[in-house]
Amino acid sequence: MSITEKQTILIVDDAESITRFIQQMLEERGYTAIGCGNGADALRLAVEIRPDLILLDIMMPDVDGYAICAQLKADSKTKDIPVIFLSALNSSFDKVKAFKCGAVDYVTKPVQNDELMARVKTHLTISMLHHSLMSSNHDLEEKIKERTQNLEVENENLRRLNAILEQTLVKYRDEKEKHEEEVELRKNFLEDVRHELFTPLQSVYGFAGLIGSGSGSPEKIKEYANVIETNAQFLSTSFDKIIQYSLNQVSPSKPNPTDIDVSAMIAEICEQRKPAALHKKIELVVKDSLGSQNIFFSDHAMLSCIFENLIDNAIEFTHEGSIEVRASRENGSFVFCIKDTGIGINPEKIDIIFNPIGYNEKTSTRGYAFATIGLALVKEFVDTLKGEIWIDSTPGRGTEFYISLPADALKNTTSDDNIFEDKTILVGDDDDVSFILLCEALKPTGIKILRAKDGRELFDMFRLNPTPLVITNLKLPNMNGSEVMKIIKKMSPETVAIAQMPYFSAVDKRDYSNSFCDDYIERPAKQEQIIEVLKKHLINKA
Repeated sequence: MSITEKQTILIVDDAESITRFIQQMLEERGYTAIGCGNGADALRLAVEIRPDLILLDIMMPDVDGYAICAQLKADSKTKDIPVIFLSALNSSFDKVKAFKCGAVDYVTKPVQNDELMARVKTHLTISMLHHSLMSSNHDLEEKIKERTQNLEVENENLRRLNAILEQTLVKYRDEKEKHEEEVELRKNFLEDVRHELFTPLQSVYGFAGLIGSGSGSPEKIKEYANVIETNAQFLSTSFDKIIQYSLNQVSPSKPNPTDIDVSAMIAEICEQRKPAALHKKIELVVKDSLGSQNIFFSDHAMLSCIFENLIDNAIEFTHEGSIEVRASRENGSFVFCIKDTGIGINPEKIDIIFNPIGYNEKTSTRGYAFATIGLALVKEFVDTLKGEIWIDSTPGRGTEFYISLPADALKNTTSDDNIFEDKTILVGDDDDVSFILLCEALKPTGIKILRAKDGRELFDMFRLNPTPLVITNLKLPNMNGSEVMKIIKKMSPETVAIAQMPYFSAVDKRDYSNSFCDDYIERPAKQEQIIEVLKKHLINKA
């Protein structure tokens, strides 16, 4: 664009002939020239048309040029318009006064054409350069502001990442100490297990050898066979507990509820264990007050395992007296109690009785290690069935295990704990810190995350492996994120598109609007916000 293109000059002079003369001269050189003959019109036109330059006569009929110039410079709308005085006054005093009130130049009358045009061109050029500099300064300030905001975001990212790293380091140290302690406990526990398995195995081998040798009377052989059968039954039960506990540690069981006759289940389990109780001269009593309220919608295998282990535990550690199995309904829950007159549990051990690794108190009683495995299964299954278990025990006098299971805990349940299970999302983010924070925010959901580091990679990954939801930074390299999202939404309208932005500036609003995104989240990600967005858009989507 040329210097003179579309530049407007306002001529203020009460002498109409001079105004027309200057106006014609300016228009011949490509300027737009507008004239007026008094101060009031000059002030009004200056605001309305915002000229690029004002030529102002000093000697005006209503108000002199000095006052007009002062008012122009006092108004924010006109203060930056350069003013050149035109006057027959030629004293140094007049020129100084003109400059003091804000004029940029002073031309004496009669006007010399070349001189006036040179000064007009000079001051228009200066003004244009001034405005260009101001615009550049403004752009620079905006860029500095944006960069400052970006730095603040990056600093916040680093602070959060440092906090995560510090927490991770502390957690690692704690876990390392716990691991070392747990390794020692596991070694002790495995030694107990080995000892408890080795002893009955030796009995089986020994008595089997005696039977095989043919020595002994028929009565002795029968006695040997009973010993073998008893130890084999112990080994079978022990191995079953080990396998069941190990499988549940690898893949926790999920309830498969059905209607269960609890009274019949308890009666059957107790009937199966009466011979073992009678062998120890222990009375096994069932006190069932369920009556017609005996149908429980629950998991049959878990409930059976709970009763079997608790009753077996009571028989194992009761040497005389009795065992009571009680069942009742209280406040919408099934309440069960297995009470024995056995050896009891030390008070300091009650809080860890359900941890087979941590509960490593030495005892001469056979099956102690396997009893703790059984109790660990009981606790895990009670928790899975959304119940509670507690213990009342006195060493040397006996133990009472109480279990409360809500009658309707498994009715009308859905897998709310796993609402994002088997879900995969695609994330476009070129910043490692931001991506780590997003992953940390998403960690509790169990959702699988695929990452692309630029726009082209994001598009290619989606094309090859479409996901139900895409989260992206709209300012990705190698293809703008907003453009990628626009293409993805056109390819797959059902895909949920989420923009991730550090702040919502005018540029961000434009990019967000152009991207066809369905929603946005902050960058760095906040866990509450992103989970709310996922629930809003991802639940019930394929």
